[in-house]
Amino acid sequence: ECGCPGPAAQALAAPAPQRALCNAGGAGTTDRGTPSLPPNRGLSSVAQPVIGSPLQTQRLLLRPLDPDDARLLLDYVQENRDWLAPWEPARPPGYFSLEGQRNILYQCLDDRRNETGVLFGVFERTQDAAPLCGRLSVSGIVRGIWQNGFVGYSIAQGKASRGYMTEALRRAVLYGFGELGLHRLQASIIPRNAASLRVAQKSGFRHEGRALRYLKIDQTWEDHDIFAIQRSLALKEG
Repeated sequence: ECGCPGPAAQALAAPAPQRALCNAGGAGTTDRGTPSLPPNRGLSSVAQPVIGSPLQTQRLLLRPLDPDDARLLLDYVQENRDWLAPWEPARPPGYFSLEGQRNILYQCLDDRRNETGVLFGVFERTQDAAPLCGRLSVSGIVRGIWQNGFVGYSIAQGKASRGYMTEALRRAVLYGFGELGLHRLQASIIPRNAASLRVAQKSGFRHEGRALRYLKIDQTWEDHDIFAIQRSLALKEG
């Protein structure tokens, strides 16, 4: 899993089937303090991610996770293990260890250096030293003629039903089309994961079709609904 948390009951979408990634940056803000979409940097390639920069929303901080955050991430996956299990790949025993989470974050660091993606930790802004309440990734970035990235997200059981993940995903869309200069973002969601579907739909993603037996989740090859949003549509509707 690096930066590609699979979907959780309250809000998650599966990430790219490939190895994940890690990058970060932020869009601008309007004079009202809400995020605005920066000018398009073009599909040619000059778009350079602002590696390591946190993103903010009204209630949340999205911060790229580093190897030093292994304890935070371990606490998150352990406390939400049963909650996330139906929507994630089967995990080997070593996954639920400090070393296992640190190794994941080192992989994410490599991805950020390669500018192929980012794993954000989602935190509440109202608390000092707040625990991790969610994960969101933009991963599997492909440039050239595609300019595409995959999003994956999950929320802690205790923070579900507050609109946090919709708020975070909308901010990540601005980041993907702004700092990363992407043309398209995709989310792949198990059809019965109603909460994740709502998050994608509320964030402007449109249903493009269904991929049969797409990913092996919890020991079962699951169909996934493919949702995507394009920069031109985001600009038109935003």
